[in-house]
This record gives sequence, C-alpha cells and structure tokens, in this order.
Amino acid sequence: MHCAISWVERVAEFPEEQRATHGRLAWAAKDKITEILSEGARLIKRAPRYPVFLLAQLEQVVLDQGHAIGWRVWAWAKLVKVWASLRWSDLQAIVPAEMALVEGRLVTTLRRTKTSGPNRRVRELPVAISEHAYFVKRSWLKADVEYLSSRKSLPFGSYGSSVYRALELRYTL
Repeated sequence: MHCAISWVERVAEFPEEQRATHGRLAWAAKDKITEILSEGARLIKRAPRYPVFLLAQLEQVVLDQGHAIGWRVWAWAKLVKVWASLRWSDLQAIVPAEMALVEGRLVTTLRRTKTSGPNRRVRELPVAISEHAYFVKRSWLKADVEYLSSRKSLPFGSYGSSVYRALELRYTL
C-alpha cells in the first residue's frame, strides 16, 4: 500500500517534503496499521510438505508396470502437482492434448485457476516442469504424458477435457 501511495504522490508531482510517504513517520504508521489489522487474523494455511522419501516412492509407483494403472496415473498427477506448485483443482485446467514434452520439459497452459481465467486479468498461466525434477529416475515425467496426450480419441467431451477427468476415466477402466 505504501508503494501505491508513493507512486500517486510522484505522478501528482507533490514536492517531496509534502508527501505522506516521506520520512520515517510514514513507515512507522504503515507498520502500526499492519500490526493492528493482522491482530486476530487467521493464520495462513500452508500446503502440506511431502517428505523426499514419499516423493521418491511416488516416482517408483509411476514407473512400476506392476501397479494398477489408476495408482500410477494418480502418483504421476501428485508429482506434477508438487513439482509445478499446483493445487489439485489446477489439474482440472490442464487439457491433456495440450501437454507436451519440449526439450525434456513438460509444458502446458492452465486456462482457469483461482487466479486466472476468462474473466480475470491473467487469462492463462504457463506451466513447465524440468526433466531435472526427480529424486530416483527422471523418466517419471514422461511416463504418463505420452498416455494422456494421446487420449484425444477418448470421449473427454462427455467427461470434461481435463487431466483430472482423464484420471477419473482411466481409474475406472
């Protein structure tokens, strides 16, 4: 907020000595207001931190042909969510046909999230996960990309066109 007020004062060409943001008093007032407003506020709920061992095991599940295909896709989606810092609901914004491996990276675009979408200032958000995002084997990333992006012929129209819906569909098959 302090920066916004300072910008308005500069644009309005107020003399520096007449600016509300000039000097220590403005900074002290900002700190006091922030302290008063944050009193009694709820703590920010952080996403759970996953142990490295758990993420390594998820990579193993993705690559192990002996596991049920539903578990493998779920583990892959969980790893994508962790490495791309996505919410589970963000996976609904990924269209499988738009996922691609480019120079070893998984790239796609989120069309709608809590912070983006048709009615928002930010309409799309790019997503990229490096081939170096792994603990055990780097091949976990491409394991299900090939499967999901090749599913253009699946009836996604009736199920929705998201990775999340593909996970539901694939798990039921």
